[in-house]
Amino acid sequence: MNFNPASDADAAQEWAEADDENKPAKTRCASCSGEAKYRCPACDTPSCSLACVKQHKAAMACTGKRDLTAFRDIREFDDKTLISDYRFLEDAQRSVEGAGRAAAATPSSGAGSSATPVRRKLCTAATERGVELDLMPVGMKRQRENTSYYDARRKRMAWRVELVFDRAGVHHIETAVAEGTTIRSILADVLLPPRAAPEAPAPGSGEPSAAEPATAGSNAPASATSAANARRHKGGGEKARRAAEEDGQRSILRHRLRAYSRRELEDVLVLMPVHRRPANDPRFLRLRLDDTLAEALHSQVVLEFPTLHILLKSDSALEGYPLLDAGPAGAPEGGALEGAVEAGEATTGEASNVESNLGGATTTAEASDAVVCTTG
Repeated sequence: MNFNPASDADAAQEWAEADDENKPAKTRCASCSGEAKYRCPACDTPSCSLACVKQHKAAMACTGKRDLTAFRDIREFDDKTLISDYRFLEDAQRSVEGAGRAAAATPSSGAGSSATPVRRKLCTAATERGVELDLMPVGMKRQRENTSYYDARRKRMAWRVELVFDRAGVHHIETAVAEGTTIRSILADVLLPPRAAPEAPAPGSGEPSAAEPATAGSNAPASATSAANARRHKGGGEKARRAAEEDGQRSILRHRLRAYSRRELEDVLVLMPVHRRPANDPRFLRLRLDDTLAEALHSQVVLEFPTLHILLKSDSALEGYPLLDAGPAGAPEGGALEGAVEAGEATTGEASNVESNLGGATTTAEASDAVVCTTG
């Protein structure tokens, strides 16, 4: 048997080259073009290192977290989506079973256990004001965050309000907004620069004792919160220090919201999501700036606390916020409802009648998990 080392080496090289050709092409990192080792759970972008992952998140404004509940058309389903949904349902089942065991171990727990005496008073007060308040079960994030309360002695209600400034990507929370506060005042408190509280005029001086209503583009005095901070500055001590810190935080917030604060408030749209809608067919209700919070929420369904989306009329993202435009025969449709609200011919209460006539044939998963507030 003849042994030829050269020919055997050539054959081995040919086999190796053929094996390399059969191997799939290596995926390249989207940031540095190196060999990728990871994929972003949110957008499936390949990356090779922590530095490239951080660079990808900063460049693409990506959270890196997969949206487990995002709507996906049935035609786009694949094995990966099916496995993801299956694991999501398994996690949900484990959470439900764990909550059941915890509820059984707590004597005071049970159906509607999130309705503590304080929250029952909140429910009763909301119902008296024509607001259908849905309470989330114990442990849900929205339930834990809710700081709304009812002052039985003064018979006043204060709402936690979430403001979502979509253009700036800012979520701002007002922990306790009085129900008599107008939408305009809520925005002015966030967007207007702080000014010192106006001094009381001397008797007979002829000077006005109150400031004119302010807009985001004016230099008028700011809202009650900023005025209160200004008064606390004069007192000195710990209160003055806290007031200064709050003013500093407000200044940073206004800088982030400069795209809004440079405009007049009339250029701003305030939209509130309509609950108990299909997840793939969301609708929003436009609120009037001069309505109080109580008027805006009247006849509406509120999930723990209201969320308001703040947009500019010139925003291209308005297409992603369709207004409530469906109703029974004879009801305004399409742009008719929007035009009526713009012209001031339809109040939020009238627009909400369109929602109530929908019959609630479908509900979102979020609403179905909530405990409907009742006074009985």
